[in-house]
Amino acid sequence: MQKEFGATPEKPEDVPLDELGGAFQSTFNGQLGKQSSSLIARLVSSKMPGGFNITAVRKYLADRWGLGPGRQDGVMLLAITMEPAARLGGEPDAKAFLDTVANKYAATAGISLSAPAAGGAGGAGGAGGMMMDPAAIDALTKDQKALFKQQLELLARYLKMDLRKGDKAFIGSEETNKVLQAQLDLWIVEHGDSYASGIEPTFTPLKARVYDSSWNWARQDALSMFYDIIFGRLKLVDREIVSQCIGIMNRSSPILLEFMQYHIDNCPTERGETYELAKQLGELLIENCKKALNTAPAYKDVAYPTGPQTTIDAKGNLTYAEVPRPSVRKLKHYVKEMAAGGKMSEYGNRTKVQSNLTKIYKIIRQQQRMSKSSQLEIKTLYTDVIRSLAMNEGQIMQENGKAKRSTKMRGSEGATECIPFLHLRRKEEHGWEYSKKLTGLYLECLENAAVVFDHPLSLDGLGLTRRRRVSLSRIRMFS
Repeated sequence: MQKEFGATPEKPEDVPLDELGGAFQSTFNGQLGKQSSSLIARLVSSKMPGGFNITAVRKYLADRWGLGPGRQDGVMLLAITMEPAARLGGEPDAKAFLDTVANKYAATAGISLSAPAAGGAGGAGGAGGMMMDPAAIDALTKDQKALFKQQLELLARYLKMDLRKGDKAFIGSEETNKVLQAQLDLWIVEHGDSYASGIEPTFTPLKARVYDSSWNWARQDALSMFYDIIFGRLKLVDREIVSQCIGIMNRSSPILLEFMQYHIDNCPTERGETYELAKQLGELLIENCKKALNTAPAYKDVAYPTGPQTTIDAKGNLTYAEVPRPSVRKLKHYVKEMAAGGKMSEYGNRTKVQSNLTKIYKIIRQQQRMSKSSQLEIKTLYTDVIRSLAMNEGQIMQENGKAKRSTKMRGSEGATECIPFLHLRRKEEHGWEYSKKLTGLYLECLENAAVVFDHPLSLDGLGLTRRRRVSLSRIRMFS
């Protein structure tokens, strides 16, 4: 009801129809609402023959029955309740259907449709005025139309124009419309009307929004930091503050520098230590913004590298958290830790595999008096052998027997190689296999990214590290 009439009374479902109609009548503008217009358009598009659109329907009601726009709306609303079961075959069927609806509307409204109004401006027949039959008018003008037609054909032959060109094109378009209409009917039967209305585009240029106020936010961030220092809310320059400074540097502009310089020049340092500190740090930030003025904005991560930590409390509840890694302060330390590998990524070389196989052979020979400890040892050694054989040593060891990106651990049973925690694998015939070459390139990229800037932002002795985004395929992380 709101879509059709706009504002509605409170609890319209409890109001009698007579009172509800009177309430809507005071605000009715004489035009159909969105809901009724949509239903009429659906009726015409789905039940009327091709080419017989809403304009043709209204023209027929005006010419045949002399109905004005308001009466036409009434007829169409009544037609919604008398919708045919299938699409009408042709224009004569459509006109017959409209005649039936118009006569029923006239009976309901208490008007006479015996003949159309001569003026045709509004109302229905019987509303007063001189009444004439359109057939009588056509009989009077028949000879004139024949003469005009002869003259028109004569001029067309002289100008070498085809007066039937439009009719021929219309016949071709009618055939095309029938094919398209059949496809549309099939689509509507399959998906229904709600699907079509649901996928209609709703974008309008008036809804477009352009967010180009980063220059203004940079001013606000700089001014907020300035007053945080003055009022003592910012006393320690940590990595979060450095990250805010980097954000201001990325948005530096001559106007921003002028804005910051004005506040620093007019900072009354005689009022206390916080004002003096604000001026010192502000001048340092201005110098860094000047250096970043001619460089493109870049993302720089200055947070501590973190790692996964899972804890189990006394009740057995699991708790997961990302905590700072011990002894890992910068990205370059993280890269070294990932490249070193550890016990989890360890694999045994052929010397160790042969030693384990020898032990298994000896234990099997003594299987008649095998104890539980021996059974457990067999299971452990067997697991170690299977895991070691799954590792392709030729992928990890170089031809000269040295590993470029691996750590050797020597013990009494031979050397042990460790695959880096952070490594890459390549799709092989039997699955994903560790790739020494790709891992070397990837770790080299990380090492190059984990370098200190030539001109770092140093507030209170805190340096920054640069972290570039590395995009490589299939990364397997052990930690």
